[in-house]
Amino acid sequence: MSADLEERFRAEAETRDVEERRKGVRLALFASIPVCLLFTVINYFAVHYWLASVLFSTTLLLLLPSILLSASTCYITLAEYLLMFGAVLNFGALFIDGGISETGMYWIYVYPFVAFYIMGQNRGWLWISVFGAALLLCAGLHAYDEITLPYQEDRLTFFFTAFIFYALIASIFNMLRNNFEQKLTEQVRERTATAQVYLEELKHRMMHSQLTGLPNRGLLLDRLEQALNIARRNNTAIAVAVVNIDRLTEINNVLGHKAGDEVLKHTAKALQNALRDMDSVAHIGADEFAIIMPTVDANLVDIAIGRVMKVFNRPVEVAETSLEISAATGFSFFPEHGSDANELLQHADSAMRLAKKEQGNFRVYEASLNPFKLRHLELYRDLKKAVAEGELQLYYQPQINLETGKAVSCEALMRWTHPDEGFISPGEFIPLAEKTGLITELSRWALKEAIDQCARWQLAGHSVGVSVNLSCHCLTESDMIDRIVELLNSSGLEARQLTVEVTESLFMEQSEQVIDALTRLRETGVLVSIDDFGTGYSSLSYLKKLPVDELKIDQSFIFPMAKSKKDRMIVHAIVELGTSLGFEVIAEGVEDGATGKILKEIGVHKVQGFHYARPMPFDDFCFWIAADQLDGAKQSNGK
Repeated sequence: MSADLEERFRAEAETRDVEERRKGVRLALFASIPVCLLFTVINYFAVHYWLASVLFSTTLLLLLPSILLSASTCYITLAEYLLMFGAVLNFGALFIDGGISETGMYWIYVYPFVAFYIMGQNRGWLWISVFGAALLLCAGLHAYDEITLPYQEDRLTFFFTAFIFYALIASIFNMLRNNFEQKLTEQVRERTATAQVYLEELKHRMMHSQLTGLPNRGLLLDRLEQALNIARRNNTAIAVAVVNIDRLTEINNVLGHKAGDEVLKHTAKALQNALRDMDSVAHIGADEFAIIMPTVDANLVDIAIGRVMKVFNRPVEVAETSLEISAATGFSFFPEHGSDANELLQHADSAMRLAKKEQGNFRVYEASLNPFKLRHLELYRDLKKAVAEGELQLYYQPQINLETGKAVSCEALMRWTHPDEGFISPGEFIPLAEKTGLITELSRWALKEAIDQCARWQLAGHSVGVSVNLSCHCLTESDMIDRIVELLNSSGLEARQLTVEVTESLFMEQSEQVIDALTRLRETGVLVSIDDFGTGYSSLSYLKKLPVDELKIDQSFIFPMAKSKKDRMIVHAIVELGTSLGFEVIAEGVEDGATGKILKEIGVHKVQGFHYARPMPFDDFCFWIAADQLDGAKQSNGK
């Protein structure tokens, strides 16, 4: 356990101990004050005026002030002593007076339990010893006729024997209670330490490449923003480079993916060794690295290029083969080529792609030579046309309940078949739609299409829900929630059959607006799911505040599970976290039966992936779920 965690646990334990003492004192006071007042009234009418006056006085002067003091943890010790002093006086008065029918001595057997409960083991024995000594003194004075007690000597002997017996019983009971609490505390401490290790590992995995150990894109952007803040204050420059390794696909195909992984590991280590300590290297894609070089401007571009290029001067020994590795590198500079992290990284990437197209080693970004600006304009124009002319289509990928093996829901995935270019990846046109504002129009279309089509297969008797991805732009629109409710009402689809998926990072953007929108959405009965969980870097403690029903574990954790014990541990930790918070957990990207079996064993509720079914258009999906339910009915009849 780390020193910080140990110190925090110790501080929390002390705070918890004081709070438990405060609760114990208040509980004892709220129980004893009514009893004392009741005994006061009874003994008063039984003509035991002296006993009634003692009981009433201690209640008024000691017990009631203890309630006021126990309201604050600062005065809890004083409240304990006032309570115990009041107990000594009350029980002592009962012993001396005898009470009604000389039953006062029997109430004194309660005292040891009160002492141990309020004062603990060691201080409890001290108070019992003092009280017992006071009782013995009274008995001694009685024996010498100095005072008169309403008991025979044999009853006093029996009383003191019983008092010692009850004190021992109370002590044993208190020790057992303390031992149980200590064991429970140790278990909590051990589990907290284990959870801390898992969470630290999970946090590292979220922020770093699993293959090279370098920071990923999210951490790189965070570091670049920090570097930009320093550069703005000091009026200095920053160079950003994107490096793409040539022919990595060819290496994978010829020598295998293990050889390709070795090339990436070698490149990562070589880049780190070639650069300065103040520079940062990140692995941002399958064959791409990014570099942040503070204080390097366009005038020092030759130095920056030299640092990167010398990494590829020597061959790499892989699988008993010497490989000449080359790369295309693009550079952008702050402040000439951009003022924020995303813009600089995008421009460096554009320069790298231009260098690759020209079959060169490097390129510095020039806005006039950026071929992707024209591409984006053309794609934007065609995408608007595609929405109007119905070129877009929804494909559905089933989500399988691992307990029953049947489809219970599906994810709606947008597909675009361009009339000239054919299939265009969602990874290309979705980000463009988000940047240009078209995402709202696309999302409205996808919502209507998914809800209408889900209602159609529901009417056909297939109880399968649908999940739709929504962006931050859509959720924060003032009429989006009303729009969803209107679509559900017009289609006749039950709200619980619709799940809205939002990415983990979305909660860090306009979080108050997003959480408010999702809260209102859940109030309508629609379910909310966190998509790609594990790829963001928000605080995990923030999860308990989020209005969600489901966690969808990102496929990057699922792919290697069957062969990686660490990945299984990470997924297991996410499942336990989600389950403990009352979320349903779904895993995406399940490619084989072994992974599905592992997921079922560790408690994942639903799965989605090519092992079960690929995304398919509406008609094919309806046929698929009809066959799926027919198989389920046959199995039930067979049983």
